[in-house]
Amino acid sequence: MIVGVTVAWLTGVFQEHPRPQKLTEEKYLRPFTDYGHLEKPYRVAHRYQNGECNPSWISSDPDSLRCGAEGKILDPCWTYGVDTEAIAFCFNSPWDHDVSVITHPRMTHQWEEASKDLPWALEIRDPANKTTLQCTALGGTAPYVAGMRGNWDCHLPGNDRSTGSAVGNITRSQTRPWTVHYASNNSAEVLKTDIITVWH
Repeated sequence: MIVGVTVAWLTGVFQEHPRPQKLTEEKYLRPFTDYGHLEKPYRVAHRYQNGECNPSWISSDPDSLRCGAEGKILDPCWTYGVDTEAIAFCFNSPWDHDVSVITHPRMTHQWEEASKDLPWALEIRDPANKTTLQCTALGGTAPYVAGMRGNWDCHLPGNDRSTGSAVGNITRSQTRPWTVHYASNNSAEVLKTDIITVWH
């Protein structure tokens, strides 16, 4: 028996099969319970009494909002309740647990609804060293690289310092991980890389 195993090992009869690539995971944020309380680990860091809201400019979730409160733009936000009882919960990123709350958000039509084709946050592989990068949507003016807009600002987990930008559109697939181009601040190359997770 031992001889048979040894021969098989030496002749290569036992062949390793490569693991299939893990597909990109899609996530939607449901930030509150059925009773309107924030889900852990999120916590209220700022409160605003009034705000005006329209559809989000950076989240592809059709229920997400972009709100203005006390001169600040908060995007994306999600509301709990209706009419005068509604509360808006606004996020900086899926990884930032500090949440802003607007206690009396009001829907207006002052802002044009932006395209909802792009997710508001990504986790990608750094093509240079395969570390995980967290990327959040860039609203308003953004840099262009090789003719592609820098749609997301990327950084290492737990570090706010930018490492580069995820640029252009996402290439979607049903059989392989989704991909996007990444422009590192430390390189002149723009490289395609895998997307681990997207938040809509």
